[in-house]
Amino acid sequence: MRFTCPECTNEFEATPGSESQSISCPKRHQDVMAAATIHEEAVADATMAEVCVLDPQPMSEDTELSHGSVIRFLSNLKSQSGDESKTVVVEETSTGDSNSHKMGDLIAKGGMGAVFNARDLNICRNVAMKVMLNPQNADEKALLRFVEEAQITGQLEHPGIVPVHQLGVDKEGNLFYTMKNVRGLTLDDIIRGLKEQDADIVRQYPLGKLLNVFTKVCDSMAFAHSRNVIHRDLKPANIMVGEFGEVLVMDWGLGKVLGESDNEQPLPEGVAPSDASSPGADKTSDSTVADSRVESVRHNSEDDASRTRAGSIMGTPSYMPPEQAQGLIDELDTLADVYSLGAILYNLLLLAPPIGGRSATEVLTNVIRGELITPDVAEKTRTWKLPHCPNDKAPTALTAVAMKALARDKQDRYQSISELQREIEAWQSGFATQAEDAGRWR
Repeated sequence: MRFTCPECTNEFEATPGSESQSISCPKRHQDVMAAATIHEEAVADATMAEVCVLDPQPMSEDTELSHGSVIRFLSNLKSQSGDESKTVVVEETSTGDSNSHKMGDLIAKGGMGAVFNARDLNICRNVAMKVMLNPQNADEKALLRFVEEAQITGQLEHPGIVPVHQLGVDKEGNLFYTMKNVRGLTLDDIIRGLKEQDADIVRQYPLGKLLNVFTKVCDSMAFAHSRNVIHRDLKPANIMVGEFGEVLVMDWGLGKVLGESDNEQPLPEGVAPSDASSPGADKTSDSTVADSRVESVRHNSEDDASRTRAGSIMGTPSYMPPEQAQGLIDELDTLADVYSLGAILYNLLLLAPPIGGRSATEVLTNVIRGELITPDVAEKTRTWKLPHCPNDKAPTALTAVAMKALARDKQDRYQSISELQREIEAWQSGFATQAEDAGRWR
């Protein structure tokens, strides 16, 4: 299978399966960590002729993109929605200390991009700015990925999904987009703080509040699924909990718009994605959602030129479902996110992920085999307290819900996020969950 190192973006072949063998980047000579996102490394070639209305000059992956060609490329990208009059109009601006934005401190940096604090000088607000690293050396596939991330995130207009403000290219040729700057902690920070018994975090985040955070994440993902979008990299590090109760799902870099090319039935004319009968689709009566679909530069291509090849692995090993760990791209649907939410719920309850392993390879192997650390084993072997749980024990009804969402076979999981969410709400209201063997009342 093909991998991309999340640090240096080097592409390489590796075969998960040996529990003693790690997935090692041959360029950095270091293991790809199980907690790191493995980025989509195999996007089938999409040439300039296929995505540009003007100046359709094909370019090889080795060709450096000048600032002018980046502008032309982005300014003439087709939306690929069937209407060639629609283009991505990207205005040249500046991300430096001048007309548009004033750059601040670095927030985070990965192999393909970096996020900075920034000040929007026109609207006088603080924003987060994601910048594509080394765009002069980027190939068209990398540009497409970055633009699609901004497009998908920007079109998912929901209180629980980070809003995108602007997509552009600065005078130095740096591709960027700006989004809401969320101040707070990631869910991963909170889980780590609970495990370390940080007094402030223990006081602020009892189990009831954490479940409210989780249900807000479910709300956001149910909305995304109603728009036929899956995240593919849900994990605590990609969930921000703000200072005033905001809960936002972040980092849609692996987000995917589902459609005919993903072995789904095509939607009839005028029928919204929320009305589709595909497994895991959540229903909604929102007429605004019914009137539109998420579009991106790599979606709805008739020849499917920009699909990820089968056998590709992307995501975070500890939180990806077996079908994703095996590179079964055509089998990924909304139930992949249901699995990831189950892994997040498990982590919230027991302060550890449900899959163990000494390396990314071992974790992937355990995921594929469905060899989870069962809650009873986790309770017996853990060396840390659960300060957020009553009597230092995770409720068995909730761990049963997590394990059902984590089922190896898709048909054994909750068939929608709403179904999973109803289980949490039932427990909070004093009712038994369907995942546990109990009567009507707990």
